[in-house]
Amino acid sequence: MGVYVIALELEEKLSNFIIKQKYSVKRIAGEQIYFNHPPHITVYIISNEDVNEIKNIIEEISKNTKKLSLEIKGLNFFENDNETKANTIFYDFKEEKELRNFQENIILLLSNLDKSEKRYHFIKNKWHPHITIASVEKEKFDKTFKRLKENEIKGRFNIDKVVIYYYIHPEPPIIIKSFKLKNA
Repeated sequence: MGVYVIALELEEKLSNFIIKQKYSVKRIAGEQIYFNHPPHITVYIISNEDVNEIKNIIEEISKNTKKLSLEIKGLNFFENDNETKANTIFYDFKEEKELRNFQENIILLLSNLDKSEKRYHFIKNKWHPHITIASVEKEKFDKTFKRLKENEIKGRFNIDKVVIYYYIHPEPPIIIKSFKLKNA
């Protein structure tokens, strides 16, 4: 059974840049884990059969949430990622209180609907918001990370959409619905 992923969708300029970096990984190291995932910031993962209830809650949240502005610090990686057993390359942000508040609101309104035995555990201080490029096999990691660092992006970007994906590992996530955040 799959899960629903609540995520923030990146502005087009940043999304296109992340896609180019994913293809750089593929050219250097071959297809790697998460290569085929769309650029996004995972906020919460929930297991529930009633997607309409999830949609209604996310729609209400998005109507009452101003678009977010995030500052990217640069590339980083999770060494020996627990989920993939590889090194996961990602873009890191400067700490943004609005982003943490957004996740807390999502958890508050969705956690009682979660039917999974193993709940999403990346919450509060355990949550490290990021944009994943790919999880790269250890023997191909050094060359890949070095090449990506040569062309990394930094700066402030806007996030103006929240999206619901349906995900069954190892397939790429399927977009269910996207909601615009309220204009500032």
